[in-house]
Amino acid sequence: MSITSRASNGSETARDAIHEAGERLEESTRGARKAAAETLDSAATYGRKHAEEAYDAAQNMARATGRYVRENPMQAALIGLGGLFLASLLFRRR
Repeated sequence: MSITSRASNGSETARDAIHEAGERLEESTRGARKAAAETLDSAATYGRKHAEEAYDAAQNMARATGRYVRENPMQAALIGLGGLFLASLLFRRR
């Protein structure tokens, strides 16, 4: 066997190995992309569900606060003034 044929066989073997490695890499990245897409979809669904729950809780809190202010206006005013006083103390220290 001549040196040229050996070099040709070697380069062909190397080319085949690189091609096979590329195919395996493509297969593994395809699996990783699929898993990432599924995880992203489930995370988006989870986020939407909990965002709706948080929005509902905020609406309920706003309704309860409005009801409390209507029923106890003097206490609500005192609570508001106390909150403003605490906030002013907090901002003075900075």
